[in-house]
Amino acid sequence: MRISTNLVYQRGLESLQRSENALYKVQQQLTRQTKLLSPSDDPIANAQVMNINNSLAQNEQFMRNSVTLENGLRQSEGALNSVNDSMLRARELTAGAINGSYGPEDRQAVAKELRAIEKQLFDQANSRDAQGEYLFSGYQSRKQPMEFNTATDSYQYVGDQGQRELQLSPSLKLAANEPGNKPFAAVSQRVDLDVGAGAEQLEKLKVTDREAFVAFTEGQQDAGASADLAISFDGSGGYTIADGDGNALDTGTLSEGKLSFNGLELSFDPENLPANGDTIEIGNNSGESQNAITLIRDLASALEGKGVDGQWQDQAQWALDDLNTAMDSVVGTQADIGARINVMEATRESIRESDVVNQTARAELSDVDYNEAVTELVKNETLYQASQQVFSRINQLSLFDYVQ
Repeated sequence: MRISTNLVYQRGLESLQRSENALYKVQQQLTRQTKLLSPSDDPIANAQVMNINNSLAQNEQFMRNSVTLENGLRQSEGALNSVNDSMLRARELTAGAINGSYGPEDRQAVAKELRAIEKQLFDQANSRDAQGEYLFSGYQSRKQPMEFNTATDSYQYVGDQGQRELQLSPSLKLAANEPGNKPFAAVSQRVDLDVGAGAEQLEKLKVTDREAFVAFTEGQQDAGASADLAISFDGSGGYTIADGDGNALDTGTLSEGKLSFNGLELSFDPENLPANGDTIEIGNNSGESQNAITLIRDLASALEGKGVDGQWQDQAQWALDDLNTAMDSVVGTQADIGARINVMEATRESIRESDVVNQTARAELSDVDYNEAVTELVKNETLYQASQQVFSRINQLSLFDYVQ
């Protein structure tokens, strides 16, 4: 068989290229720390590694979401702890005010501290996170959730009930915020009375049955009638009660200087009863729902001496019950937040364990075996050098070397 010079060079070049490619592949495996340099190296393993990488990337996003979730929940939890402390102090002050030993000056001092707590609770209800977003406004994170309504002289929650959810796993979403409609929810129906004309004749004004009086007020409002009261006297103990529109509601006679009407009790000095034609006008702004901040404001007003005697005792007694209800709402919200934090931490731990398993599986599929790779590197370097030497020797062969 005739072997041309061109064929010799071509075969030598092919041998060198094969040796060089094998050497280069091992070098790349060591440099990139993987034995899968291209899908063709192991199509099945390559597909499995891609799936594992996608899962690891997804878990990384879930972990970032969990950090965002934890920050929001921890901040809300801290704010509610402060709210609870403020309400607890308000309850302590209220309990002290109704123990019977406080005089007018003492009640003024209590009212002053309640005013401070009122402002503090308003500020806490409008707490913000590090990004300047409100914690308790629901979906409307840029809108202040608690506002003061000057028309009704009360605080109102104006956020929504939305909860922004974050994905923590392929099948789990958790709310990252707590809307303020629960921790700052209405705790009772407001009783707000203002005695106008004839106030000097009253000895005491009390609401002995709040539910009955609120029911009367709401009934008037639902009927489109005035809830204000005008009480006129005939000079002999008889009286007539009409609403603010002049519609007669009740008639009767004073008993020991007292009259009762739908949970409302008025007391007069038996020795100085109203004369014929005297009238007492009572403005009634009751019937609205009130939250803890509003009830503290109303109590402070009553303790400051606004209104007739008897009202501050009513407000204080109601405040004790209502503050307990408000604190239960705050504690309940904190429990919800704590439960979500526990679920988040358990999910985070599960993701970490999943990542360990995935990384181990990926290493088995793609990570280079250094002992094997270094051995292969040395072997291919030797083969490459041998190919070079053989090619060099063959190139030097000539028939003229054997001619004598």
